Amino acid sequence: MLKRLLLSGAALAALTTFASAQTSPPADSAAPPAATAPASPGMAAPAATAEAKTDPNLFSNIKGADVVGEGDESVGAVADILIDSSGALKSLVISHGGLVGIGKTYRTYDVSELPQVTDGKLMIGQLNTAALEGLPQYEYPEAETGRASTGAAPADGSAAPAPAPAASGAELWPASNLVGASVGAEEDKASVSDIRFEGNKAAAVLIDRGSLGLGNKVEEVAFEKLTISGTPAEPQIALSTSGGAAANPGAESSTVPGGEMAPPAAPAPTAPAPTAPAAP
Repeated sequence: MLKRLLLSGAALAALTTFASAQTSPPADSAAPPAATAPASPGMAAPAATAEAKTDPNLFSNIKGADVVGEGDESVGAVADILIDSSGALKSLVISHGGLVGIGKTYRTYDVSELPQVTDGKLMIGQLNTAALEGLPQYEYPEAETGRASTGAAPADGSAAPAPAPAASGAELWPASNLVGASVGAEEDKASVSDIRFEGNKAAAVLIDRGSLGLGNKVEEVAFEKLTISGTPAEPQIALSTSGGAAANPGAESSTVPGGEMAPPAAPAPTAPAPTAPAAP
């Protein structure tokens, strides 16, 4: 009896499997994958665009360039460029030594014309490590009041910082300190964003007239239209109508973005003092 029940169960299971195989179609391994919805025209991947060529004459592209000397020896890197108040090129500041940016030594290398920077390299064929170590060492000037100082009295009631002295014309200005310096009044939100060099001088500056990176407008202004005062550590820059950085150094600027320095207001006429009547 038990044997008969087992045989009946096995037969029933085989019949169920066969019926299931007949009702379910076999999977087609050659079937194409499910079609994907076409991308919306607005979602198409943007075409690759060529990177804009960088201007090798901008300070931002000169700073950090590898200084390659005699026998293609890498002797250091461009740390800065020193110019006078007229924009004339005086020296390169070359950094060397140190470890991961710590303990570097800075030396000045006088040049009458800026060597060309190609592929991140600035070639000075007659320079080598021994010659570089014999050049004068350069110490960056230290700021006394901070570049952001406006001359206003502090909130704690202490005395306001002294205004920056006028430039004497003999200073050498590090380009890295000029970049970022305010142009005109602090509330104008205009500042130097870069310097363009040509041959033996700083030919122009790029002035960013935006605010907090929103809607920035960059304008290129000839260097000769700048008036530089203050100190090499804390330069103060204004636009000048007379052309030439030595014009009226140290004078307060009324420069506004997009305009030039306003002429000083004419003094108001004064009435003549009344004369006392003659004694009888």
